[in-house]
Amino acid sequence: MNPTSSFLVPLRLPTPFAVGPVNVYLLEGPELTLVDVGPDTAEALAALEAGLAAHGHALTELRHIVITHAHPDHYGLAARLAALSGARIYCHPLSRRVIAAAPAELTQRYAWYGEWLRQAGLPEPIQAQLLELFRSLEGQRGVPADRLVELNDGDRLPWGDREWQALHTPGHAQGHLCFYHRPSGALLAGDHLLRGITPNPGVEPPWPGSSERPRSLIQYFQSLERLTALNITTVWPGHGEPLYDYQAHREELSAFHHRRADEIAALLDGESQTVYQLTRCFFPQLQRLDLFLGLSEVIAHLDLLEAAGRVSVSAADGVLRYQLTDEPHSAT
Repeated sequence: MNPTSSFLVPLRLPTPFAVGPVNVYLLEGPELTLVDVGPDTAEALAALEAGLAAHGHALTELRHIVITHAHPDHYGLAARLAALSGARIYCHPLSRRVIAAAPAELTQRYAWYGEWLRQAGLPEPIQAQLLELFRSLEGQRGVPADRLVELNDGDRLPWGDREWQALHTPGHAQGHLCFYHRPSGALLAGDHLLRGITPNPGVEPPWPGSSERPRSLIQYFQSLERLTALNITTVWPGHGEPLYDYQAHREELSAFHHRRADEIAALLDGESQTVYQLTRCFFPQLQRLDLFLGLSEVIAHLDLLEAAGRVSVSAADGVLRYQLTDEPHSAT
């Protein structure tokens, strides 16, 4: 990736995940700021150290570390970098729940995921495999509470030598933040917007004070709609190359998700089915993390179909089953 901005420097770090390298962004100024940090691996740390050195900086110079969302490829090195540099870690309150890795919080998350996997109809051995995977990805290296600073929607932040506005954009992750530099139209988008990839609408526990699972794809469309009011000239994504036509990209995303909803609805032409059955039919080869991403994809589009009145859901023995309704429908 070749930087085309005078005030941010994109660095590409390797990850062990199928999505490939992750982009992190160096904001130069009186105090050095890094947006996202890559996974907690020796390879990513070495690549980050080399990338900073190429621009005349060291890891110990970092003063602010900003996390767009609490997925391991974006926040994994946060605790290690905070220890090395003394930098503060900035994130949304919903991301803090993961990044701080408090044992009680993580126990609650795993219990919720266990119940959701059961409701989705997964066999018990596969439920256990996925829960063990979650434990291996989260909570391995929590950031100390005194290093964390919570960011909320609308907060204005003087990072580098520019002011950025935090925008809460749930959908891919509940605590997802984008950062907008109004004068230039630059948007640091995390995984909210990616060239050639549709961000996975992740399944996550309810927000504090709620008992309802967030409908992530419906949220995602709301977040996309919100950004249409901005004069976005360049989208700097968490993976891949920059985007330069936000409106066209938004239309492509909308068309894709509505096609996928239609494809999943077409699988419900007989008896009711569980999320797991539909996922195995739609994505027959997925295993481990990819299986969870597939389950997230299917339930998100079922949420979209349910909101449009095209499917209904019933429960038997604690397992949710979906079926088509008899109501006529228009495009979702």
